[in-house]
Amino acid sequence: MKNLNKLRNKLSALLVLALILVSFQKTKACTPMAIPTLSVISVSGGSLNLTWVSNTAWACTYVIELELECLNTNFDGVAPFFVSNSITKPNTQPMNYPVWAINLATLCPGTTYKFRARENNIGGFTPSGWTPTYTFTTPGSFILPIIQPMPNPTICPTNTTQLTAQLQNACGPGSITYSWSPALGLSCSTCSNPIASPTNQTTYTVTVQGGSLSCWTATNAVTVYTSSGSAQVLATATQVSCSNSVAVISLTTAGSASVPASVVWSPAPQSISGNSLVGTGFPSGVVTVTVVDVVGCVKTVTINILPAPPPVSYTIVNLTGSNSITCTNPTINLAVISNYTYGPLTYSWTSPSFTSNTQTVSISAPIPTLTLLGIDLTTNCFLQNTLSIGINTTAPTNTVNPTTQVITCNSGAPVTFSGTVTNPTVNVQHDWYSPLNPLPGGVPIATSNNTISILSGAIPPGVYTLVTTNLVNGCTSQKTVTVTSLSAWPTFSLSSPTNFSVGCAPLNSTTISIINPVSTQTPPATCSYTFLAPTFTGVVTPSVVLGNNSSTTTTLPGTWTVIVQDNSNFCRTTIQVPVLQNTVAPNVSAFMITQTLTCRTPTFVGTGTTTTPFTSITWNVPSTPPTLSTPTLVIGDPANGPNTSTTALTYANFTVVATNSLNACQSTSVVTINQNFKPPISSPTISIATPTAIYCTGAYAPVVLTTGNSTTTSGGGALAFVVNPCWEGPSPQTPTCGPSSYSCYVPGVYSLTIEDNYNGCLKTGTVNVLDRTQPPVITEPVAQATLDCGTSQATMILALTGTMTGGVKYLIDYYPHGAAFSPTNAITHNINPILSGTSSSTINVSEPGLYFYTVTNTLTGCKANGTVEVVPGDLNANFEANPSVGYAPLTVNFTNLSSTSLSSNSIITVWSFGNGTSQTTTSNINTSSIYNAPGSYTVMIISTKGTCVDTAYRVVLAEMPSKLEVPNIFTPNGDGSNDVFFLKVAGIGEIHAIIHDRWGNKVYETNSATGNIAWEGKNFQGAECSAGVYFYIITAKGKDGKEYSSKGNVTLMR
Repeated sequence: MKNLNKLRNKLSALLVLALILVSFQKTKACTPMAIPTLSVISVSGGSLNLTWVSNTAWACTYVIELELECLNTNFDGVAPFFVSNSITKPNTQPMNYPVWAINLATLCPGTTYKFRARENNIGGFTPSGWTPTYTFTTPGSFILPIIQPMPNPTICPTNTTQLTAQLQNACGPGSITYSWSPALGLSCSTCSNPIASPTNQTTYTVTVQGGSLSCWTATNAVTVYTSSGSAQVLATATQVSCSNSVAVISLTTAGSASVPASVVWSPAPQSISGNSLVGTGFPSGVVTVTVVDVVGCVKTVTINILPAPPPVSYTIVNLTGSNSITCTNPTINLAVISNYTYGPLTYSWTSPSFTSNTQTVSISAPIPTLTLLGIDLTTNCFLQNTLSIGINTTAPTNTVNPTTQVITCNSGAPVTFSGTVTNPTVNVQHDWYSPLNPLPGGVPIATSNNTISILSGAIPPGVYTLVTTNLVNGCTSQKTVTVTSLSAWPTFSLSSPTNFSVGCAPLNSTTISIINPVSTQTPPATCSYTFLAPTFTGVVTPSVVLGNNSSTTTTLPGTWTVIVQDNSNFCRTTIQVPVLQNTVAPNVSAFMITQTLTCRTPTFVGTGTTTTPFTSITWNVPSTPPTLSTPTLVIGDPANGPNTSTTALTYANFTVVATNSLNACQSTSVVTINQNFKPPISSPTISIATPTAIYCTGAYAPVVLTTGNSTTTSGGGALAFVVNPCWEGPSPQTPTCGPSSYSCYVPGVYSLTIEDNYNGCLKTGTVNVLDRTQPPVITEPVAQATLDCGTSQATMILALTGTMTGGVKYLIDYYPHGAAFSPTNAITHNINPILSGTSSSTINVSEPGLYFYTVTNTLTGCKANGTVEVVPGDLNANFEANPSVGYAPLTVNFTNLSSTSLSSNSIITVWSFGNGTSQTTTSNINTSSIYNAPGSYTVMIISTKGTCVDTAYRVVLAEMPSKLEVPNIFTPNGDGSNDVFFLKVAGIGEIHAIIHDRWGNKVYETNSATGNIAWEGKNFQGAECSAGVYFYIITAKGKDGKEYSSKGNVTLMR
């Protein structure tokens, strides 16, 4: 039955096959395609001419597909292809395709190409296989396309330059592609003419590749140099002054700005000359000049143009009160006083007889022309005044008549002398002096009279003097008259401590004293005296003795009569003395250049003056001591007054005191001195348009400081404004004055000092420009990561130390070929270089090798570099045996310490214990084994994880147990046999042995750590013991801890 079924199945299969064959014969169906054959190939007429033969058994509609490639390019089998005209085969015989001409006009001339072909059915059958590879060369000569050489530009790091790849001799179909490397700093890395903006010198390589069938590549390189420039620009200003009506700014350029590309003035001057380096005609204020050098770097300088200065003003003060030299004022004192505060004035006095540069001069000779020039050297503004100093020293012309008279004592007859002045006739004064009170220093006995009547017998004989004074110039002329007598007159002189005047306290009284009264008789007689007050109207009785007081003190002014009498002949010498009342206060005034102390004039000289003779000048000051005995003082000096204040506007009162030495009368003048030391407010501010700290990009983007809210507080009105801002910073910053802004390139404390134009006070403000140039601190700049056994990734941890302001980017710059990254942007460059890379500090990589990376602070641009070496993981097989030494039978526990570089997990370990047993463990499972017999056993493990394998060995020592046996006889006779009392031991550590003779004497004792004893049969003195029986006591301890105690006899034989 089974065989019948098989036969039935075979018959069915044959029937089906027959039906298929019949059907095929009727329809001539397409058959699978065969590889065509190339029968003819030629290149002519600008075409590739091909004749193909179809080898397909039965064809429908077939075509030839031809894949054309450059000779050195691999076929990829991907359309599009060149396609021939189709054919339809009528039978199974090979059949030629029509000649196929492929136009070669689009291909590069003189170039060898390759091609292959296959047959394909339009109806959807599977194409045939590919033919062998054929080659052909296009007609003509091949000229290699090249990129024209490009100039190597130099740019400022903040600027850009366009790169140009100019291609020559290009050929072939398809689109040309451009590739620039590196892409960092380029606007496009696949453009023909990208914009480059590198921050450092960079060499860009461009590779230009023809289209799909161009078969050529051209390359060239260009280096873009970056330079911050060596531009040096110095601006100097000729300010508006009295000799210069317009402000001029001149630029001196050097370095890369020697011939600047452009100069921009702001504000613009009225005119520009000198290759745009000289500007003329600027308004007051800050002028900014922007200079662009040859590499495009910008250098900016600022300079302050000051307002036009005010005119110079001063006053010449005559401290003497007269412009002429006279007998009263033989010296003229002139002083200059000015409230001009714009700048210091320099004074110059010139005349035919002298020159001086001081503020005060003293002149004692007439000067027809005296010139004073006051000049402000900073502005060249000046004021010139001319005056003359005259002289008037002409004495009056006077005469006296008669010139001599004779008198007698007590005659009572007057004698008269008359004085006359002829030039001048007005403003003159006459004074008569007696021989008893003569010049110099005497007091006149008559004043302002042309004549004098002398009572004969009332005044003594002698020479009387008439002094005529010109009250205009103080010059005098003198004439004398002589009075003679035959009588003996007493002589004397008078004195008064106040020069016969009463003035102000304490000189409001005076004492009239008779000095040296002498009787002129022979022999001399005694004298008597009397003083007649001005109020006396009586008559002095003649021929009586007068009083004995030779002096009197009085406060009464008027003409006093002083009588000295010779008591023997009663001749009386009478002198009338005018006691003047002089309470006229002296003249006093004070001169100073200003009455306000300021920072510009922190001190000035105050000078007290008077036109009153015999007058001294002192000052009362608000200090200790309160009085200065000099006519001048320095106001503002702390020795003469209080300390100045930056808040109060009143300083102190100073009193100038004039004291007449003749009458003690005083005059005072109080001078109120003000002060204005209010400083301006200096408030330097970091411009919000610039970085707020020094970054690593500071060379191109400095911190810019401005004067901010700096202002004045002096209250000086229109004259109070901030001038001359002066900037200073840490080295190597250059201090500068004038500009309202300042560029900072280094960190540190910067100061701005400003001045109040009104009071000259300065104030310095500071601002701390922080240092943010610290690069990121890589915790481990040279680190190592491990691609561990059995893993596909190594983790690089790029740790930083400390905190940073700003974000962080990590960029892998160099890495092994084929490495994969997670995150993938760890190697991605950004058009902004400081944003290249990833923000993740943990990066996984797939390949061992060396990785270079850059860490960038995205705020400051500061960078740090590090390397990580990714090393393949290692497996360290290791274990411990506990105990490793013991006494059999010994049980040993084994601890598996095997580990890879990073882990001890998933490690497979095969154990061979050395005692004939073995075991396999995973995950570091511990195990044990028993060693029954003494001996040394080597234990081995083989640990594996992934592809890592390692082997480790340990030795286990199972020792024998301890034993101790004592012999009972030994023969120390020197025969070399059994000469020493030894123990039979094994594994013994410490032994203590004592041996006694038969009388109980100890002959031997030892403590041994060697595990045995050696008694040679001698006692402690080294003498040989006699033969006999000895008793021993031995204790010991085995290394296995077993303790022994043995007592017994041993026989010594000789």
